[in-house]
Amino acid sequence: MRNNLSFQTFNGRDTLNLGSSDIQFNSFTPNADMKVSADDFTSLDEALLTAPRQANGDLPVTGFLRLKPSSKLLGKGLDLGF
Repeated sequence: MRNNLSFQTFNGRDTLNLGSSDIQFNSFTPNADMKVSADDFTSLDEALLTAPRQANGDLPVTGFLRLKPSSKLLGKGLDLGF
């Protein structure tokens, strides 16, 4: 599990322990120096999730949970080659 962000903690926890699993470059990995805030995202408007599909049937392209170009989180993950 790599390059994942966790926004707004679950039950006050901001880390996740998956034992010996291969987890790196995640905001919830213990000792990760990545604090995620609302200011990192273009939009948090959940209403965008119900926007109409595109003409070809694809999901709508919205700013929901997309990182802003100014987000400090950009480039913090591991390059996975795609």
